[in-house]
Amino acid sequence: MTQQLDPELLDFLRDQAAQAAANPDPTLEELRAGYREGYRARSPQPVQACETRDIALPTGASMRLYTPANLSSDAVILYAHGGGFALGCVDTYDRQSHWLAEQTGQRLVSLDYRLAPEHRFPAPVEDAQAAFDRITSDGLAPAHRIVLAGDSAGGCLCLVTALLAVGKGQVPGRVVSLYPVTDMTLPHPDVPLAGSMKDFAQGYYLEAEEMQWFRAQYLPEGTAGDWRASVVNTRDLSGLPPTWIVNARADPLFDQGRDFARLLSQAGVEAIHEVHHGVVHNFMEHTQFSPSARKAAAAVARLLVLPVPRSPKAP
Repeated sequence: MTQQLDPELLDFLRDQAAQAAANPDPTLEELRAGYREGYRARSPQPVQACETRDIALPTGASMRLYTPANLSSDAVILYAHGGGFALGCVDTYDRQSHWLAEQTGQRLVSLDYRLAPEHRFPAPVEDAQAAFDRITSDGLAPAHRIVLAGDSAGGCLCLVTALLAVGKGQVPGRVVSLYPVTDMTLPHPDVPLAGSMKDFAQGYYLEAEEMQWFRAQYLPEGTAGDWRASVVNTRDLSGLPPTWIVNARADPLFDQGRDFARLLSQAGVEAIHEVHHGVVHNFMEHTQFSPSARKAAAAVARLLVLPVPRSPKAP
């Protein structure tokens, strides 16, 4: 399958391929540094910086609270970054966090979860749950005024966090999951590639071979089927709040997001599958040069705005 991509995005993908060919076996630290610097340089640029505060979590992780100058809502966004559970941090996503808080007029909490392979599954899940609990216990926002969001690996974490919260009777306001990984058992060397994983296996930013590497870093043997790692295996999805699955069409993970949105709908969840064409995985990182990515990022910002609950009508 071919997809029409912005010329600027095609140039970026070619440059990315050339850099990978020049350094075919980078160290973990090189990968982390490259992701951090690249994402910071290419993600959305805020007009005005937010006030920030770092908050320690009992798990050993931390989170950063962004309060925009144009604060106009009591809602809080809890955002989990991407990076295959092995790359990324709050500093990687700092510029994007300022921008999203500014665009929404809401406070944003960026989760700095512990990374694999130093901290493997379920450490990031525990960190995300601790962040949600800290937001509610500190009075930053009640559960129903929290927007759970994240991208890629973070897209999985926000879904799992929502399910864990619902299980405790704390239903979030909404979930916005960007190009999530929902099945960590795939791709697998013993299973032929199929669907979007085959169509976009190479040359579209995230590659099928990388997915196997991320899985090896993150998951101890025998845990890939755990629903907290592969949320597609969740037995009961009912009870979730309105949930948006936001996909890039030219993404090996497209089918995973689409199929999970269908499962949500079948479980009675108000689920919306939003597809953006002309972009690839991690399109939030590509806004500095891709018009289609800028359009998609603006749409994401709108989804993160949690409406004020309607007051009951007077009798």
